[in-house]
Amino acid sequence: MRLLAGIVAAVLAVAIVFAVGCANPNEANSLEEARVGDTIHLGEVNFIAHYGGEFKDDIAWRVLAVEDDRVLVIAASIIEFRPYNTKYVDITWDQSTLRHWLNDSFYDGLPTSMRNHALTTPLTNCNNPSRGTPGGSDTEDKVFLLSLDEAQEYFTSDKDRQAGIGLSAETIKIINERYRIDLEKDARKRGGGFWWLRSPGYFAYFAAVVTTEGGVGSDGLDVDMGYGVRPALWLSLH
Repeated sequence: MRLLAGIVAAVLAVAIVFAVGCANPNEANSLEEARVGDTIHLGEVNFIAHYGGEFKDDIAWRVLAVEDDRVLVIAASIIEFRPYNTKYVDITWDQSTLRHWLNDSFYDGLPTSMRNHALTTPLTNCNNPSRGTPGGSDTEDKVFLLSLDEAQEYFTSDKDRQAGIGLSAETIKIINERYRIDLEKDARKRGGGFWWLRSPGYFAYFAAVVTTEGGVGSDGLDVDMGYGVRPALWLSLH
């Protein structure tokens, strides 16, 4: 029942937008040419969605940062609904099932060109800023979610953080039929989807999110609910 409630809550809070978010960014032809705010296509991503169906698409990645020899990219839209953790228990990023999936099955489904350039990134996992809920051990990940601080740092406004939905047509059809939700109709009413951050929420069984309006929600939501996923990676330019 909690999973059903989670998918209903997630879907009723989203706009199904198949374009790249709310802005109209430039398209970069290569990582070497990419500038902050650009989008770039890097090849077909393939995985089995949590709620059913196969995702197989050359998605748009948004460039969040460019340094001397590396580029930070994030999926320009929400490409998956998945729990932060499959069990409703106290959990931190280092132990979460979402971290495991991103660095295992999801990573394996990235195009070879991305895997060849994906950097292992040291991540600091801070405690919740208002409650002090433990953030867990620091990690080293190839694929990760942004933290509360990073979600503030790399976007210019709430509107900039809002994310449309890029689920596969097959998954949308499954959700429509299984949960009797008309995603296309809901798209005309909502402005964006909740998407997970890796930081802890107010309680140890909550994780932080970006809200439908693009705000950074440090109180968070129940970890076993199926909210949006926007994977991020640092990619080497060499």
